[in-house]
Amino acid sequence: MANLKVVRIYSGSDVDMLTAAATIIGHAKDNKAALIAKRSSWKDPFFNNIAAAIDQAFTNILGTNGVKEQKKATKALVKAMKEIVPLLGDFKTQIEVDFEDDNREKDVLLSLGYGLMPKVQKGDQEALTKLLATFTTNMSASLKQEIVAAGTDADIIDTIISYAAIIKDSNIAQEKQKGIKKTITAEGITQLNAIYKQTIGVAKIAARFMAADASKAALFSFHKTKAALNTTTTAASKIKKAAPKA
Repeated sequence: MANLKVVRIYSGSDVDMLTAAATIIGHAKDNKAALIAKRSSWKDPFFNNIAAAIDQAFTNILGTNGVKEQKKATKALVKAMKEIVPLLGDFKTQIEVDFEDDNREKDVLLSLGYGLMPKVQKGDQEALTKLLATFTTNMSASLKQEIVAAGTDADIIDTIISYAAIIKDSNIAQEKQKGIKKTITAEGITQLNAIYKQTIGVAKIAARFMAADASKAALFSFHKTKAALNTTTTAASKIKKAAPKA
């Protein structure tokens, strides 16, 4: 009789699933007193045991300390995006004013990749990478001289160009962590499924217990927690606050 193939009972990557599970168990530990009051079987070391199983899965099954490294890479990328987006907005406004008289502002901005700016302001990492690459490639010495002569400081141009490499490297580092792959055995997948199933169970019951407080109940939504791991979503709200309106 042929061996049955073990399949994952969750969608998305193993790293995202484990990271979401770790986040939810962390919330459970933070609200342990309230949860244990309604479910005594969750007394210590219940949540600690799940957290330990998640850590071991990262190390032994995936071969990476994914939560730590992914969060580090994501933090670096979000920081860089928060810093560069306002500068891009400042540059855009100056070009719109300085080149308005001869109606060249749109042509200049489009040549520098600003057609991607709406996506950038929504936190799209790929769009930002492409915009900065275009900006760097098409900012010729003559165009830079013309822009500076019209009133924009050379420093802002140089700073924007310097961020092209920073954003690219940070994006690569983050995606590398998300995409780390290791040959996982059927036993490994079985363990991952068990972690997912146990965490989902905790999430469902905890959300029910916290139903009177919508904000706390939301902490135990596995779907929302996993969706938030997408830096595009996470960064968007932060960048939207920091970036000037177009």
